[in-house]
Amino acid sequence: MLIYNIFNSFQVYGILMNLTTNEQLKYKRYAHMKDKNGKLFNPFNGGPKKNFLDFFFLRLLPRDENGDYILIKLPS
Repeated sequence: MLIYNIFNSFQVYGILMNLTTNEQLKYKRYAHMKDKNGKLFNPFNGGPKKNFLDFFFLRLLPRDENGDYILIKLPS
């Protein structure tokens, strides 16, 4: 059970940070994954909420200036 929780935590962290397991473990090999100090930097990170929605192929619905959802007519 402990091993499962460790792997699950690693996966959730990857989803929220928009990182693959390979990028988490080998970021030092990729120039675009390091900041000027050599630490992990993810240029594709859109924040935890957007990353979570992207992982499950979900999109936020557009809203108008009042905050109401804009209905989109789908092609039939």
